Amino acid sequence: MIHTLLLLCAASVTFPMEPSGETNLRYFFQHSLQNFLRGEVRGSMKAVEAGGVDWTFGLSTETFLGRQWDHPEMVFLVWKAHWTITSQLAYRMDPVALRLYSEHECYHLIDTPDTLGHYINNLKLGAVYEPPLDNSCEELRFLPEVGVPRGWLSAVSYIPRGTGFQKGHNYDWGLEGEATVHLTAKGSARSGITARSKLMVNQDGTALGRLEGELFWGIQRERGGLQFFTSYHFLDNRPIDPLEGEGWVGFRVIW
Repeated sequence: MIHTLLLLCAASVTFPMEPSGETNLRYFFQHSLQNFLRGEVRGSMKAVEAGGVDWTFGLSTETFLGRQWDHPEMVFLVWKAHWTITSQLAYRMDPVALRLYSEHECYHLIDTPDTLGHYINNLKLGAVYEPPLDNSCEELRFLPEVGVPRGWLSAVSYIPRGTGFQKGHNYDWGLEGEATVHLTAKGSARSGITARSKLMVNQDGTALGRLEGELFWGIQRERGGLQFFTSYHFLDNRPIDPLEGEGWVGFRVIW
């Protein structure tokens, strides 16, 4: 009996090795020594799947480029790199997925004595709502999806504590999420609005936040797409990379 159960469990385990990701480039409206261009590449791999449960790991890298006017031979000032390593367990009940995941973020200051400027380790629990796209209609539709916006919401715990695991912040816990409303659709062409927000509560009880709004247009399919976007940070008073009052225009390629 036990041998049969083990065989059934083993038969249900697959290794899809299914990749997905995004690359994007953003151009700041207001140039400064720190903010001119940012480029990012992030990818993930669904490595193991068993029934409705899967394990995914991911890696992203973001490069910060500033603008120098006093050195014409070196317009771009490459001054920071942001890396994120992710490990996630998800239970999928389409179109909803419940997930438990952790992230390690590190910010490396380039050509400085203390190159490892900040790092963050956390544990997150949340849900994702991602219904399938309907690209079958060739007529222009306004507000093609009625109801709950697609997106995700997570509760965050910044553990373990201590300088061996956290540097450059005093976060204790937080909430973060993203919501997208599609405004128009015609075939696979879509436009919409996305809101991204974060709430971080420090260990002394003080709160910090981030709120970004984005307007986008592009071609979006179940697997892959191209989007052009513009966004603005209405609030961002985090100690690491605050962007309040900054806006940019850019494009992203999704695969």
